[in-house]
Amino acid sequence: MPSFMQFRVLPLLARLTILFIGATSKIKIAEENTLTGLKKNNKGVIFAFWHGHQFMPIYYYRNKNCWTMTSKSRDGDLQTRIIEGLGYRTVRGSSTKDGASAMTSLLKNAGREADYAAAVDGPRGPYHEVKPGIFYVAQKTGKPILPIGVAVKTRHIFSKSWDKYILPMPFTKCVVLCGKPVWVDEKMDVEQISKILKNAIDDATQKAEQILNS
Repeated sequence: MPSFMQFRVLPLLARLTILFIGATSKIKIAEENTLTGLKKNNKGVIFAFWHGHQFMPIYYYRNKNCWTMTSKSRDGDLQTRIIEGLGYRTVRGSSTKDGASAMTSLLKNAGREADYAAAVDGPRGPYHEVKPGIFYVAQKTGKPILPIGVAVKTRHIFSKSWDKYILPMPFTKCVVLCGKPVWVDEKMDVEQISKILKNAIDDATQKAEQILNS
Protein backbone atom coordinates (compact mmCIF):
# COMPACT_ATOMS: atom_id res chain seq x y z
CA MET A 1 0.00 0.00 0.00
CA PRO A 2 2.73 2.61 0.76
CA SER A 3 4.25 2.05 -2.69
CA PHE A 4 0.84 2.25 -4.35
CA MET A 5 0.12 5.51 -2.51
CA GLN A 6 3.52 6.99 -3.38
CA PHE A 7 3.67 5.99 -7.03
CA ARG A 8 0.01 6.15 -8.06
CA VAL A 9 -2.34 7.96 -5.70
CA LEU A 10 -0.21 10.90 -4.49
CA PRO A 11 1.04 11.92 -7.98
CA LEU A 12 -2.51 11.77 -9.31
CA LEU A 13 -3.87 13.88 -6.45
CA ALA A 14 -1.04 16.38 -6.89
CA ARG A 15 -1.69 16.71 -10.64
CA LEU A 16 -5.42 17.15 -10.08
CA THR A 17 -4.69 19.82 -7.46
CA ILE A 18 -2.39 21.71 -9.84
CA LEU A 19 -4.91 21.52 -12.67
CA PHE A 20 -7.83 22.57 -10.47
CA ILE A 21 -6.08 25.53 -8.87
CA GLY A 22 -4.60 26.64 -12.19
CA ALA A 23 -7.92 26.36 -14.02
CA THR A 24 -9.83 28.33 -11.39
CA SER A 25 -7.22 31.08 -11.03
CA LYS A 26 -6.83 34.28 -12.99
CA ILE A 27 -3.28 34.10 -14.34
CA LYS A 28 -1.65 37.06 -16.05
CA ILE A 29 1.48 36.33 -18.11
CA ALA A 30 3.45 39.57 -18.14
CA GLU A 31 6.11 40.45 -20.73
CA GLU A 32 5.30 37.28 -22.69
CA ASN A 33 6.51 39.01 -25.84
CA THR A 34 10.02 38.52 -24.46
CA LEU A 35 9.52 34.75 -24.52
CA THR A 36 7.90 34.84 -27.97
CA GLY A 37 10.80 36.78 -29.44
CA LEU A 38 13.45 34.54 -27.91
CA LYS A 39 11.80 31.34 -29.11
CA LYS A 40 11.38 32.72 -32.60
CA ASN A 41 15.05 33.59 -32.92
CA ASN A 42 16.76 30.97 -30.76
CA LYS A 43 14.56 27.86 -30.82
CA GLY A 44 14.16 27.35 -27.13
CA VAL A 45 14.90 28.99 -23.79
CA ILE A 46 15.91 28.00 -20.27
CA PHE A 47 13.28 29.00 -17.70
CA ALA A 48 14.89 29.94 -14.39
CA PHE A 49 12.94 30.45 -11.15
CA TRP A 50 13.28 29.99 -7.42
CA HIS A 51 12.33 26.84 -5.56
CA GLY A 52 8.99 27.37 -3.88
CA HIS A 53 7.70 29.57 -6.72
CA GLN A 54 7.15 26.82 -9.27
CA PHE A 55 3.46 25.99 -8.84
CA MET A 56 1.96 28.41 -11.37
CA PRO A 57 4.79 28.21 -13.94
CA ILE A 58 4.48 24.40 -13.89
CA TYR A 59 0.76 24.72 -14.57
CA TYR A 60 1.05 27.33 -17.30
CA TYR A 61 3.95 25.77 -19.26
CA ARG A 62 2.64 22.20 -19.15
CA ASN A 63 2.49 20.11 -22.34
CA LYS A 64 4.94 22.38 -24.20
CA ASN A 65 7.97 20.15 -24.86
CA CYS A 66 9.82 21.33 -21.77
CA TRP A 67 12.61 19.33 -20.11
CA THR A 68 13.73 19.49 -16.49
CA MET A 69 15.92 17.65 -13.99
CA THR A 70 14.60 15.83 -10.94
CA SER A 71 16.59 14.27 -8.12
CA LYS A 72 17.06 10.55 -7.55
CA SER A 73 15.64 10.81 -4.04
CA ARG A 74 12.25 9.54 -2.90
CA ASP A 75 10.91 13.08 -3.18
CA GLY A 76 12.35 13.16 -6.68
CA ASP A 77 10.41 10.00 -7.56
CA LEU A 78 7.18 11.72 -6.57
CA GLN A 79 8.09 14.94 -8.34
CA THR A 80 8.96 13.06 -11.53
CA ARG A 81 5.62 11.28 -11.65
CA ILE A 82 3.75 14.53 -11.02
CA ILE A 83 5.38 16.64 -13.71
CA GLU A 84 5.65 13.88 -16.32
CA GLY A 85 1.90 13.54 -15.94
CA LEU A 86 1.68 17.23 -16.88
CA GLY A 87 3.61 16.74 -20.10
CA TYR A 88 7.14 17.55 -18.93
CA ARG A 89 10.11 15.35 -19.81
CA THR A 90 12.72 14.59 -17.18
CA VAL A 91 16.21 13.34 -16.51
CA ARG A 92 17.24 12.23 -13.03
CA GLY A 93 20.08 13.81 -11.09
CA SER A 94 20.89 16.94 -9.09
CA SER A 95 23.57 19.50 -8.43
CA THR A 96 24.81 17.37 -5.52
CA LYS A 97 24.52 13.85 -7.01
CA ASP A 98 24.96 12.61 -10.59
CA GLY A 99 24.60 16.18 -11.83
CA ALA A 100 27.15 15.94 -14.63
CA SER A 101 25.77 12.73 -16.08
CA ALA A 102 22.19 14.02 -15.82
CA MET A 103 23.07 17.21 -17.67
CA THR A 104 24.87 15.22 -20.36
CA SER A 105 21.75 13.10 -20.78
CA LEU A 106 19.61 16.23 -20.87
CA LEU A 107 21.69 17.77 -23.63
CA LYS A 108 21.76 14.50 -25.58
CA ASN A 109 18.04 13.76 -25.51
CA ALA A 110 16.39 17.16 -25.74
CA GLY A 111 16.22 18.65 -29.21
CA ARG A 112 17.30 22.14 -30.21
CA GLU A 113 13.75 23.45 -30.12
CA ALA A 114 13.02 22.12 -26.63
CA ASP A 115 12.81 24.40 -23.62
CA TYR A 116 14.47 23.63 -20.29
CA ALA A 117 13.20 24.58 -16.82
CA ALA A 118 15.16 24.76 -13.58
CA ALA A 119 14.65 25.86 -10.00
CA VAL A 120 18.13 27.31 -9.79
CA ASP A 121 18.60 27.23 -6.00
CA GLY A 122 17.93 23.49 -5.60
CA PRO A 123 17.67 20.84 -4.58
CA ARG A 124 18.09 21.87 -0.94
CA GLY A 125 19.24 25.46 -1.06
CA PRO A 126 20.74 27.67 0.19
CA TYR A 127 17.62 29.78 -0.21
CA HIS A 128 17.71 31.96 -3.35
CA GLU A 129 21.34 31.23 -4.16
CA VAL A 130 21.96 30.23 -7.78
CA LYS A 131 23.66 26.89 -8.40
CA PRO A 132 26.02 26.78 -11.42
CA GLY A 133 24.51 23.83 -13.31
CA ILE A 134 22.18 26.01 -15.36
CA PHE A 135 25.13 27.89 -16.82
CA TYR A 136 26.63 24.67 -18.20
CA VAL A 137 23.39 23.98 -20.07
CA ALA A 138 23.26 27.56 -21.34
CA GLN A 139 26.86 27.40 -22.58
CA LYS A 140 26.42 24.09 -24.36
CA THR A 141 23.11 24.93 -26.01
CA GLY A 142 23.48 28.64 -26.66
CA LYS A 143 19.99 29.13 -25.24
CA PRO A 144 19.19 32.28 -23.25
CA ILE A 145 18.19 31.98 -19.60
CA LEU A 146 14.77 33.53 -19.02
CA PRO A 147 14.20 34.64 -15.41
CA ILE A 148 10.67 33.99 -14.20
CA GLY A 149 9.05 36.06 -11.46
CA VAL A 150 5.89 34.88 -9.70
CA ALA A 151 3.40 36.70 -7.49
CA VAL A 152 0.27 35.13 -5.98
CA LYS A 153 -2.55 37.01 -4.23
CA THR A 154 -4.16 34.36 -2.03
CA ARG A 155 -1.70 31.71 -0.94
CA HIS A 156 -0.34 29.54 1.81
CA ILE A 157 3.41 29.75 2.48
CA PHE A 158 5.06 26.72 4.07
CA SER A 159 7.30 28.85 6.28
CA LYS A 160 9.04 25.87 7.91
CA SER A 161 10.29 24.44 4.61
CA TRP A 162 13.68 25.66 3.39
CA ASP A 163 12.22 26.99 0.12
CA LYS A 164 9.20 28.75 1.73
CA TYR A 165 6.97 26.92 -0.76
CA ILE A 166 4.04 28.98 -2.05
CA LEU A 167 0.78 27.10 -2.54
CA PRO A 168 -1.79 29.22 -4.41
CA MET A 169 -5.37 28.96 -3.26
CA PRO A 170 -8.19 28.20 -5.73
CA PHE A 171 -9.69 31.24 -7.53
CA THR A 172 -6.69 33.41 -6.73
CA LYS A 173 -5.00 36.03 -8.90
CA CYS A 174 -1.45 35.41 -10.08
CA VAL A 175 1.20 37.08 -12.20
CA VAL A 176 3.95 35.12 -13.97
CA LEU A 177 6.45 37.54 -15.46
CA CYS A 178 9.15 36.89 -18.06
CA GLY A 179 12.19 38.93 -17.08
CA LYS A 180 15.13 40.19 -19.08
CA PRO A 181 17.05 37.27 -20.65
CA VAL A 182 20.52 36.40 -19.42
CA TRP A 183 23.07 35.23 -21.99
CA VAL A 184 26.01 33.10 -20.93
CA ASP A 185 29.36 32.60 -22.63
CA GLU A 186 32.33 30.47 -21.61
CA LYS A 187 34.41 33.45 -20.54
CA MET A 188 32.02 34.56 -17.82
CA ASP A 189 32.98 34.12 -14.19
CA VAL A 190 30.53 31.79 -12.40
CA GLU A 191 30.22 34.03 -9.35
CA GLN A 192 29.58 37.06 -11.52
CA ILE A 193 26.92 35.44 -13.68
CA SER A 194 25.27 33.90 -10.61
CA LYS A 195 24.79 37.38 -9.16
CA ILE A 196 23.42 38.63 -12.48
CA LEU A 197 20.86 35.81 -12.66
CA LYS A 198 19.87 36.16 -8.99
CA ASN A 199 19.25 39.88 -9.50
CA ALA A 200 17.28 39.16 -12.68
CA ILE A 201 14.96 36.66 -10.96
CA ASP A 202 14.52 38.94 -7.95
CA ASP A 203 13.76 41.87 -10.27
CA ALA A 204 11.19 39.81 -12.19
CA THR A 205 9.58 38.75 -8.92
CA GLN A 206 9.40 42.35 -7.69
CA LYS A 207 7.81 43.49 -10.96
CA ALA A 208 5.28 40.64 -10.79
CA GLU A 209 4.33 41.77 -7.27
CA GLN A 210 3.90 45.35 -8.47
CA ILE A 211 1.61 44.29 -11.31
CA LEU A 212 -0.42 42.06 -9.00
CA ASN A 213 -0.95 44.86 -6.49
CA SER A 214 -1.55 47.66 -8.97
